[in-house]
Amino acid sequence: MTDRWVILDVGETLIDETRVWSAWADALGIPRLTFMAGLGAVIARGGNHPEVFAFFGSTDWQERRPQLEAAYGGFTADDLYPDAHPAFDRLRELGYRIAILANQPAKRTAELRALGFDPEVMAMSEEMAAVKPAPAFFARSLELLGSPPPASVAYVGDRVDNDVLPSIAAGLRAVWIRRGPWGIIQELPPDARPALVVDSLSELVDRIDALSTAVGRAVAWCLLVMVLAEFALVLMRYVLGVGSIWLQESVLYAHGALFMLAAAWTLAADGHVRVDIFYADAAPRLSGASGATSMLRRRKRKAPPGFDRSR
Repeated sequence: MTDRWVILDVGETLIDETRVWSAWADALGIPRLTFMAGLGAVIARGGNHPEVFAFFGSTDWQERRPQLEAAYGGFTADDLYPDAHPAFDRLRELGYRIAILANQPAKRTAELRALGFDPEVMAMSEEMAAVKPAPAFFARSLELLGSPPPASVAYVGDRVDNDVLPSIAAGLRAVWIRRGPWGIIQELPPDARPALVVDSLSELVDRIDALSTAVGRAVAWCLLVMVLAEFALVLMRYVLGVGSIWLQESVLYAHGALFMLAAAWTLAADGHVRVDIFYADAAPRLSGASGATSMLRRRKRKAPPGFDRSR
């Protein structure tokens, strides 16, 4: 099991928020289309979502939350984007460990579990005592994941200000999903470089390993170079009685390139060579523990007498 993590945001990543914003429009007595236009205007000028209430002159919107929650009723299956479950399942099949961490009330955790999401880690900002885009949210996120290297964690979200820029600042691999009001209206600063920009979770699944897969498949041709070069060396030495240093070294370089450049692809596909009795059918946690124990045993293995590891 790898330690590659994908953290999924909730709003406009897993959940289409059309219904909750419509419920707010109804609670305030504003036509839905008019309210949505005001929300878009606030986003376009760089404002945050609470400003939409001031835009319409509502000063008591916080007091209307109970009314809103009663009308909204929480997440339902109809709120899910069609690619939410398929992408979640496919990421897991690809070997990614999944977390769902977002700016939401604590009650959303139970609602998402009721909708069939069972990530290794799930918590909302109210439970985490930290809110995006504060650095504390991303620091806490890494703690909940077991403090993996930030570069091994991808954070997927729709907002440039709340998701992309702060996750880059925290050292994570930012994935900007361009759907929903913020995803469509906001623009990246010229110096911002997210790891991926996608239009859907389906596209994320298709592209998240695209580079390592393409490189791995390309350098797999080194195998053919190695076989042909080795064949030529044997033919030259035992038939023609001559040798070639550059041809011998080409085999070494081809092997090195194959090992180094295809390693990520091989690990992602779980295709590294091993002999096991139960590993392939073991539960993810058990197979992960087995792999970690194996690596530790290799590191602690004593060197043969007279062998200097420092060389």
